[in-house]
Amino acid sequence: MHEIRDGPEATRPLTVSRKNLRMGSFCDLATSTKTRADYTVVATVGMDKALNVYILDILRGRWEWPDAYENIVDEIRRQRVKLVGVETNGFQLSSLQELVRDARLKNVAFHPVAMAIDKTSRALLVSAKGSNGMLYYAAGASWSEYLITEFTNFPSFRHDDVVDAVCGAVELLNRYSPPASIVRPGVARKRSKFRRSA
Repeated sequence: MHEIRDGPEATRPLTVSRKNLRMGSFCDLATSTKTRADYTVVATVGMDKALNVYILDILRGRWEWPDAYENIVDEIRRQRVKLVGVETNGFQLSSLQELVRDARLKNVAFHPVAMAIDKTSRALLVSAKGSNGMLYYAAGASWSEYLITEFTNFPSFRHDDVVDAVCGAVELLNRYSPPASIVRPGVARKRSKFRRSA
């Protein structure tokens, strides 16, 4: 995994325009707010035409559901993504339904993701990207420390929520494309079979 840097000495940040990336976010929802419990994480990831992966932002916290919900909505709107995956095991399905109904997110395509395979298998794609020098994260990001800690200690570390969310976002971008802008279809007028009299 590399910081987004430019040049052989890696001394200058490399500028990556979001306009050149397919972007998506993934929500890994926690079930508890206890100190030792999992975190709720929203990972936003971009992918370029060469299939390099850029971890653009990580939101992580322990919140009661009403606060978690608003934080998730705010993060999706702040990142301006059109494609969002949500883990839907157990109670999380109702959380997805709530997000889908939110008028503030009407231009976002949500995809339910049931975690059917084990976490280590799910991480293989992202691990391969990292091994091939195709995985980057934002230089100097406030979340980079716990991102690196989780990735380097996975799968034995006590927390893996960031890894789960990043892997979910990369898998989402591999499977789906953001929708085209929504246009209201025109309704063709029915022609009357009766002619007007002159």
